Amino acid sequence: MASRIISSKKAVTKMQAILLVVIIVVVAVIGAVAYMLMQGPTGPIKIGVITPLSAPADYLAGSLIRRTAELFVEAQNKKGGVLGRPLELVVADQTLDAGTAISNLVRMVTNDKIVGLVGPWESGVALPMAEATRQYPTLMFCTYSWADNITANKYPYVFRVGVANLLVSKGTIEWVKIAGYKNAACICEESAYGLGMWEGMNKWRDELYPELKLTLITTKPGKTDYTPELMQISTMDPPPDLIIENENLPHANTMVKQLYEMGLTPKIQLMSSTPFPLWVPDSFWETCGEAGIGMINQDSQSPYVEFTSIGQDFSTLYEADQGSKPPVWIAWYWDCLRILVKAIEDTKSTDINALKDYIENIQIQGTTGFIKFENDPTPGSIMWHQWTGFKFYFFKFEAVGETTEHQIYPPVP
Repeated sequence: MASRIISSKKAVTKMQAILLVVIIVVVAVIGAVAYMLMQGPTGPIKIGVITPLSAPADYLAGSLIRRTAELFVEAQNKKGGVLGRPLELVVADQTLDAGTAISNLVRMVTNDKIVGLVGPWESGVALPMAEATRQYPTLMFCTYSWADNITANKYPYVFRVGVANLLVSKGTIEWVKIAGYKNAACICEESAYGLGMWEGMNKWRDELYPELKLTLITTKPGKTDYTPELMQISTMDPPPDLIIENENLPHANTMVKQLYEMGLTPKIQLMSSTPFPLWVPDSFWETCGEAGIGMINQDSQSPYVEFTSIGQDFSTLYEADQGSKPPVWIAWYWDCLRILVKAIEDTKSTDINALKDYIENIQIQGTTGFIKFENDPTPGSIMWHQWTGFKFYFFKFEAVGETTEHQIYPPVP
């Protein structure tokens, strides 16, 4: 009988020991989970870069966008990342196909769990991407995607730190009026940017300069020979006194060369509403040579306007890496990344709605000036998540290899 009692006591003791171990393990697991929850996520914060990296899209601009994002992440991680977590880039080629870009966006949102993205370029791709953020919410920043509907459509998670067709076209018509031109041939690519510029120029012509005659010549992007389209200029009666080129790279360079070879320029003054020759000057002059002499370019940056201290720091970093000063739209991408990081830091969150609400009302010093967003709820207004703190400048090339040596408007101080 005694042996049975002893055996029973041993069994109980063993069970108690096992139970104690189980309790200890459970408590340890609970403690570990609680600690992790208190500490928050510890993995990298991921930012998407969807930008053109191959022809026929503007891969020259896209490569600079990607490198700027890389420089930003490197600099931020040297400072300890964000909320103690490293930043990580997830990069994809936008191409000229909206379906490809949207597929990359979906993958980044659902699989990579990005908090936001930068890099959209051609408006024909950027606009469908903006629409896709309704179904696959992520913060999306544009600078030089000009389609008015990128902001006019009131996408909740899309912001533009840069220009829009309606704002650029107003600057173009204002200058054409000041310069006194009367009859302009407008070469516009069949894209949201090109046709959007045409619509904007007509609107502002009617409001600001009704005496101006505008003639539309449309082109398909990505071709290598635009002779048939450009020949339309030679048959205009009366002949134009101005050619306005609204095209993207790389075919914009091709047109400058072909206009010259056809004898249309410099007899007729050529201008562009974008400063595409200034984005990659070596490529422009290598392609165009003497054909570029006399061309006038509209830009949002001037060597007579200094960067802020934020911009100077970025310019120093960029110039050390690239060997040249950054174009203004690249500086604005730097601003987009700074806005996203500041929103994460100040809200201590990566929740998209918390970040969106914060960014809508953000006030921050940027590379070229103070940044805040206009948020006009009026249907159709482009002033939604739109920054307007920029000016337009006009430059004329007087010799091969020049960039912004000759500012013709506004007058140099």
